Amino acid sequence: MGDIIKLPPAKLKGTMSVEEALHARRSTREYATKALKLEDVSQLLWAAQGITAAKGLRTAPSPIAVYLVQAYLVAGNVDGLKPGVYSYKPQDHSLEMLKSGALEAQLGTLGQQVFSAAPALVVIASVDDKASKTFGDHAVRASSLEIGHVAENVALQATAMGLGLVTASGFDNGKARDILGLPASETPVYLIPVGRMV
Repeated sequence: MGDIIKLPPAKLKGTMSVEEALHARRSTREYATKALKLEDVSQLLWAAQGITAAKGLRTAPSPIAVYLVQAYLVAGNVDGLKPGVYSYKPQDHSLEMLKSGALEAQLGTLGQQVFSAAPALVVIASVDDKASKTFGDHAVRASSLEIGHVAENVALQATAMGLGLVTASGFDNGKARDILGLPASETPVYLIPVGRMV
C-alpha cells in the first residue's frame, strides 16, 4: 500500500454553465509551466468517478452500475503531490500512490510529446476482468461506453475550470500499462494530459 492523500472536497457549483463548457471545449496540446493545484486534480478526478449518492452512484453512468473504469493521476507538477502515479479512490475521495518518481521521459516514448509536457495526466483504464465476468462477449462495448462518459466529464470539467486538455488514445496500451505500473487486469485506454492554458 502506498501513501494515501485525502483530496480537498469537490465543488458542486462553478462559474460556467454546461452549455458554455460544451461550446468552449477544445483539445489543447500546449500548457503553461505553472503547477496545478491539489484542488484542480481533486475536481477533475471527482468529475471522472466521484461519488454522488449514498448508494455509491458516481458522476459518470455505468452499465448496471458495476463501474468498469479505474481512474489514475500521473502527477508531474502538482502542488502537494510527489511525482508519480496515483490510484483514485472514489469511496473516500483520496489518492493512493501506486508508483513514485517522475515519468516524463518514459511517457515521451509513447509517441506523443504532450504526454511528457503536461503537469498532470488523468488516466482512464478499463477493468477488464470485471467487464468480462459481468458482460462476457459484450465486455469491450460496455467498457468503451463508460470510458467515453468518463472522458467527456473530465473534458467538460477542465473546460469549466479554464484548464486545457486533450483526450488521447493513440498509444501502445501494454507499454503504457507497464510504464504506469497498472495491474495486468486493467488496460489504460485514455491518457488525458491537462494543464493551465498558455
